[in-house]
Amino acid sequence: MKLYLDLCCFGRLFDDQAQPRVKLEAEAVLLILRKVQDGQHDLLSSEVMDMENDANPDIDEQSEIRNLLRLSKRRIVIGNRGLSRAQDLVVMGFGTYDAFHIVSAESGGADYFLSTDDNLLKLGAKNKSKLAVEVVNPVEWLRENGR
Repeated sequence: MKLYLDLCCFGRLFDDQAQPRVKLEAEAVLLILRKVQDGQHDLLSSEVMDMENDANPDIDEQSEIRNLLRLSKRRIVIGNRGLSRAQDLVVMGFGTYDAFHIVSAESGGADYFLSTDDNLLKLGAKNKSKLAVEVVNPVEWLRENGR
């Protein structure tokens, strides 16, 4: 199964783990990454992921995420067709980075796009029929696909 985790998923690993939701999502992301490392699933990444991560002012976090992204089987580069698709997604209400992440996931043939961003998850559910990838929280994904 091909998975695309947005930067929010990776960022959960560095958030305040005292909050139960944050801790649960961080544990889910770690478990998913272990499954990727064990070869059970393929992780996709993108040039957009690299750009967004490089904008992170926390150099240590940026470096750790870069190391985790090395688990990816494929790095998606968006072409002109992807730019047009991203514009369509922005019109639907997705933020610019989110739109480019979704385009990357769609272009890479991801089965699931995982995010911890509530707004993105709501927009993904609202526009489900218009997306070529299912947008889901990593905890929910594990409940349904954690085997």
